[in-house]
Amino acid sequence: MRIRIWIAFFVTAAAFAQGWEAGAGAGLAYSPSASVTGPAGSASAGLSLAPAFTVHLGQDVSSRLGGEIRYAFRPGDLRLSQGGAKAAFGGQSHLVHYDLLLYRGSRRAATRAFLAAGAGARLTRGTGEEAPYQPLMQHALLTRTRQVLPVVSLGAGVKMERSRGMMLRIEFRDYVSPFPTKVIAPAGGAKIEGWLHDLVPLVGLSWRF
Repeated sequence: MRIRIWIAFFVTAAAFAQGWEAGAGAGLAYSPSASVTGPAGSASAGLSLAPAFTVHLGQDVSSRLGGEIRYAFRPGDLRLSQGGAKAAFGGQSHLVHYDLLLYRGSRRAATRAFLAAGAGARLTRGTGEEAPYQPLMQHALLTRTRQVLPVVSLGAGVKMERSRGMMLRIEFRDYVSPFPTKVIAPAGGAKIEGWLHDLVPLVGLSWRF
């Protein structure tokens, strides 16, 4: 059923699209820490600084409006810290979302600035080896589990035509989702406050066809 819905979506998009674009990019993802509070005091939890990679397929709906579906892969350790004590555990995130793009310039402009906003899903998973004891386990456990949560994508950028059909794309993204409390699991009586933000500057290439 879901496959049929996606097929219908792409067929409809193709019918109204004025031009397609496909591309890929890479950048660096930074995730500000969230606070873990509980009987043992407070600590910081989040994801380590790590590279990020994206691919996208988009289309122009009009001269000023476009849309694109995007996949992003973000490796990086799950982490906990308190003072000088730290704990780390292998992890990675997979994000799929659809964005609407609002352009400042027309489709024929050599440089087109844009704003982007959309939503989708984020899979966060721990990939490390669990052990009976973890540093800072009185605050939270870093687990070999996975969790799917909604994600909101916000961004801005610019596309610059380098040659016929090829564009350099520079942008900044903020991926916002609820904190994955099954993957970084608060200890008994503790809670994690705040949202998970991934702040990602990206540089990429895309092609129009």
